[in-house]
Formats: sequence, structure tokens, C-alpha cells
Amino acid sequence: MKSLLSKLSKHLFWDVEVEKINPDTHASFIIERVLKKGTLQDFNVLNQIFSSEQTISIVKNLKHLDPKTANFAHIYFDIPKNEMKCYTKNQSQVKHWIY
Repeated sequence: MKSLLSKLSKHLFWDVEVEKINPDTHASFIIERVLKKGTLQDFNVLNQIFSSEQTISIVKNLKHLDPKTANFAHIYFDIPKNEMKCYTKNQSQVKHWIY
């Protein structure tokens, strides 16, 4: 699994030491980064690292997905929006600027 992790784009983990990332304990971190900032190749590697059941379970519990990423996950993984925390636990105050 570690060898597959090294195939992911370097820009995804620019702020952490990739050698210290463990796919078992940091699965939500890896999946969120790949969904938000990854390429198609990164997404394919993600599907090799984690089973679709694991990914779906984690995506359902991610609270901070942007609307485009959340909608992609909803359609690709066929997850009902009412089961995704990013849809059910929205911020009470929406940001005025997207940085």
C-alpha cells in the first residue's frame, strides 16, 4: 500500500512528510486530498489503495467538501446527499470569498 501511496502527485501532500502517512490511520486525510486536489491518475491510484466501500464510508463522514467535489462524490459513488455530512452539516455562515 505504501508503494501505491508514492504514486500519488507530490502536490497533494506538500505540507506533510509522505513517508509518515499511513493509509490505514490516515485514510480520510488521503481520500479528502485526492478528491479535492487530485488528478484523474490520483483518483485511479486512490481506487487501488482503498476499496469502494472504504471510500464511500469515509466520504459520507467528510464535513468539509466543496460543492463541486461533494457533487462528484455523490454521483460517482452513488451516495444519497442526505447521507453525506458535507451536505447535512453546512456552515451557518457562508464565506463571501472563495480563496
